[in-house]
Amino acid sequence: AIFEDAEKEEDTGFYGFFYSLELKPMGDFVRWEFPEGSKPSTYVFTGTDAYGTTSSRFVKLAFSGSKFYISGLSSKSPDEVYEGTVSGSTATIPSFQIVKDADLFYYRIVPVTVDADQEASMLYSIDFNLSADRHTLTLSPENAYLCETTYDLKQFVTTASGVTMKFYAGDRAAKPATPTDLQWDSNNDALIFNIPSYDTDGEYINPAKLSYRFYVDYKPYTFTPADYERLSEDMTTIPYNFTDNFDIVNNGTQKIVYFHNLDAKRLQVESVYTVDGVATASDRALYDFDPTAISDNTAAKLPVATSYFSLQGAHLASPLAGTIVLKQTVFADGSKKTEKLLVK
Repeated sequence: AIFEDAEKEEDTGFYGFFYSLELKPMGDFVRWEFPEGSKPSTYVFTGTDAYGTTSSRFVKLAFSGSKFYISGLSSKSPDEVYEGTVSGSTATIPSFQIVKDADLFYYRIVPVTVDADQEASMLYSIDFNLSADRHTLTLSPENAYLCETTYDLKQFVTTASGVTMKFYAGDRAAKPATPTDLQWDSNNDALIFNIPSYDTDGEYINPAKLSYRFYVDYKPYTFTPADYERLSEDMTTIPYNFTDNFDIVNNGTQKIVYFHNLDAKRLQVESVYTVDGVATASDRALYDFDPTAISDNTAAKLPVATSYFSLQGAHLASPLAGTIVLKQTVFADGSKKTEKLLVK
């Protein structure tokens, strides 16, 4: 068993139990670095996961003769560099690369195609179609998923389809998209919502320059150390990646905020994008606590589509009775809800 004791909850470890333990040599790890003197450019990596959620992140690319180098290909180790080759309009990285610097586990990167019977086939190279100006790379073939798997290749950890990497020209002032998928957890007095990392034109914007803030019955809401004991000062605007590991939780684009003694009829949240000292606010998303009112959260209660996925993320056309699957419901306003259930 593995366990690390600690005085603080956030520093504790976990138990892991292993049976039929077998040790095998892994060989030497190969590590790459960007070539000396190169200036890696920033690109935006975009892909859609198995649940239909599209997300983006920054990656770094550098081209050097017939070689290219990339960091950020692995979401589990965003600073790790991989080496590939360029031939004509194709950029290639060998499959099954080991993600060496991730926390806790070793992973591998591999592209996968899925046929009509939901059978997955792993490809032996990660191929990108490269535009003439080298500003856009698109995963090939079109039906390929870029996956991170366990070291033994037996379980998918992350999947991304429709993968593209586009040159990022730099931060510019823009109006951020309105927060989405507002849900109220009445058992814990918590608001669950998403802060999109793109502007109103659908262009990616730098999350490091995003923040968000709340309005209670149209008045700005301030988080104070008196009510939020893990804060050291008042906060009205919350940075995109901020967490106090207790009341304000950061899960990438999804945020969870717990409110204390909230007395409100309406709760609003807006994004703020600040570039060169210019702060631009999004439209405000509204959660209306009045069940008789017509508000932005009313449409979210109307389901319009349902999909099923295996626990590994594969889409299931007809789930088998007796199996555990993930059920995803899409609502009229585009929001989604995913739940685990046993098919009867």
